[in-house]
Amino acid sequence: MRGTAHRVFTGVLSFPAGYMVSQRYPGRIDLAFGVFLGCMAGMVITPDLDQSEARRGFNYWSLYGRLIPHRSFWSHCPVIGTAIRCAYLLWAPAFVIRYWHLPWEFAKEFLIAAFIGLCVADFGHWFLDLFPSGDKQYD
Repeated sequence: MRGTAHRVFTGVLSFPAGYMVSQRYPGRIDLAFGVFLGCMAGMVITPDLDQSEARRGFNYWSLYGRLIPHRSFWSHCPVIGTAIRCAYLLWAPAFVIRYWHLPWEFAKEFLIAAFIGLCVADFGHWFLDLFPSGDKQYD
């Protein structure tokens, strides 16, 4: 499936995901917003960061792209692939928080909600990958 289709589907999916959380937990707009933002982050932190575009030049994801084969279990499996990308994404900020003893308890629930939203986006990505587009360059 083309990357554009993945991004559009993820963007559309983020609204009902946030809305469902707001209905399930009334008064907890922070959780609904966390799920919404996590799902929207799925447009950038996609399972396709392991493709050759991520390996060109030096950027934050180039090492990830070299270590994780494209379409592997480790990149495209919902929840597991999401957790690996989140760990890769957050290792540097986690080191800074730990080194400087910064409090992060205030953001714990929000970060969990954002992770759940990113998992929702990954499930959408995985679902779209079930239907090949015929254009293997973008799969």
